[in-house]
Amino acid sequence: NALVDCPYLEIDIASPFLRRCFNSTYFVNYCNNGTDTAYNVEVIVSLDPYLELVNPPAGPWFPIDDLHFGFSVGELAPGECGQFSFVVLPDCEVELGWTHCTEVTITPDSLCLTPPLWNGAEVSVDGACENADSVRFILKNIGQEDMTAPLNYIVIEDHMIMYTDQIAPLDAGAQFDLLLEATGGTYRVVAEQVPGFPYPGHPTVAVEGCGDWSNPGFVILFPENEGSPFTAIDCQENVGAFDPNDKQAFPYGYDSAHYIEAETELEYRIRFQNTGTDTAFNVLILDTLSAQLDLSSVRPGASSHPYQFSIRDGGVLAFEFPDIMLPDSNVNLAGSQGFLNFRVAQTPGNLPGTEIYNEAAIYFDFNEPVLTNQTWHTVGSPLISGTVEIWEDEKEGAQVEVFPNPFTTQTNFWIEEPMSDAHIQVYDLQGRLVHEQPFEGHTLQLSADGLPAGVLFFRISSQGRPVASGTIVLTGRP
Repeated sequence: NALVDCPYLEIDIASPFLRRCFNSTYFVNYCNNGTDTAYNVEVIVSLDPYLELVNPPAGPWFPIDDLHFGFSVGELAPGECGQFSFVVLPDCEVELGWTHCTEVTITPDSLCLTPPLWNGAEVSVDGACENADSVRFILKNIGQEDMTAPLNYIVIEDHMIMYTDQIAPLDAGAQFDLLLEATGGTYRVVAEQVPGFPYPGHPTVAVEGCGDWSNPGFVILFPENEGSPFTAIDCQENVGAFDPNDKQAFPYGYDSAHYIEAETELEYRIRFQNTGTDTAFNVLILDTLSAQLDLSSVRPGASSHPYQFSIRDGGVLAFEFPDIMLPDSNVNLAGSQGFLNFRVAQTPGNLPGTEIYNEAAIYFDFNEPVLTNQTWHTVGSPLISGTVEIWEDEKEGAQVEVFPNPFTTQTNFWIEEPMSDAHIQVYDLQGRLVHEQPFEGHTLQLSADGLPAGVLFFRISSQGRPVASGTIVLTGRP
């Protein structure tokens, strides 16, 4: 029996790809996974500024402004789901590889039960480019109650942590503004959420390409704030061409090993296309989950066609598209394509260094399966590699090397240029300072004593100026 009768809405949005100057379709799926009927259900869509709405959804949609529109669902019974789609045109002049983020929210979004340790405050992060020479971030308390304690936040440029800091407790409706000089990089702020908040994740936003030049490709390295079931965000880079029958994972993760945190939920997208010589009547996708992923947390998401989802023995996810009638690509290129999304959390207790692999098999009728590429992530590893670029102009070309990394008892830092009046500060994932140590010269030895195991951020300064930052991983005692 249910503890309480109430609706519990969930929503997802995805597009198989976004091609510059070509129409692309978004698909929105929504469900009531609660125990009571939801009334006056509405979906609000917030488009990326470089996307133009070409064909709105079929059904009761309503315009709000150039970048926002709504869709009236009405009543949604327990267990009932629905879908709508719309077509957008990515800007023809936008840079190849630019990241487009489109967000959907669904209401009513009230909680069935209020967490007893949450006081009602809520932190949000927003950001925008200003006058092409600066980036403004706004950290705001959008909750109904005042914050009771300061919270930490991290500022990231591309894939490097610039610094960490704190915001003082904010009254309800109050905000803290952070202004950064823009250089064309991708800037992201990740903030702590208030204690007891009902959903996982961190308030975060990224601003790409603000300045005289742009350096795309860093937005989707990091997860977005999608812990709430009432919100979904699709961030993906535009493409000039694409490969059919593949698998994508979001976030991509940092560096070539795709480093992520142990708490990061993964979103997988499987794209398929009938490249045969006849219509495919049925499509079956089988995906065997890694033991490092929590089978009980799987949440099927948006798709191009209706499907039936089940879990088979051995942790195999089955997505069946019966009577899909997918034409071959020679007859109908656009109609020959399809995709599906699903989300899954990691198995609790994944240790730093854990690798997560995933691939899928796509069956068109009774043909041999088409295997997708294999995705992979590494848990608890650095945001960047052990070699870190120095920031100061007078030390241009100098480097910091960290070895070993990960480490168990101690690690060593070697700086190409000698440091004077230098300090290293080490922070945990919550932005708390856990160690500070002075040093001089080229080398520094850091002991594991007193440090918490897991991912740690370091920041090196010389004569009061920051010169380098990065990430180290303490794996614990052997």
